[in-house]
Amino acid sequence: MATLKAIVKSKAKNGMYHVYIRITQNRQFSYVRTSWMVNDKGLSADKKDIIDPYVIQQSSIMIRGEAFISGERVSVIEDSGFTNIEQVITRLLSTLYEDVPHPSKIQIKITNLDKKQTQLYQRLLH
Repeated sequence: MATLKAIVKSKAKNGMYHVYIRITQNRQFSYVRTSWMVNDKGLSADKKDIIDPYVIQQSSIMIRGEAFISGERVSVIEDSGFTNIEQVITRLLSTLYEDVPHPSKIQIKITNLDKKQTQLYQRLLH
């Protein structure tokens, strides 16, 4: 399960901090540098968390989740603010109607709408 978090690394010469998106999966990190910068006021007192509301909003990735049973789409969500894939899947599965037969194999399609990237998952609904 991948987790995403907006972070800063170090202070630049101009006194600002570049904002990065940290992607963590299987205990490995990768960083994507963004075009956003924050100053000291945009960080928590310990300089570890971004508190600037503009940067927080901009770094929220828009996600579309779709659930399918036997090729038929049964649920769709579009939202931002998720920090990992399991949150998206849990939210999507919570929207399924009671009339979905149990057990059912659910195919899940998650798309990062900002980057136009799609990943497929599968869950067994008990």
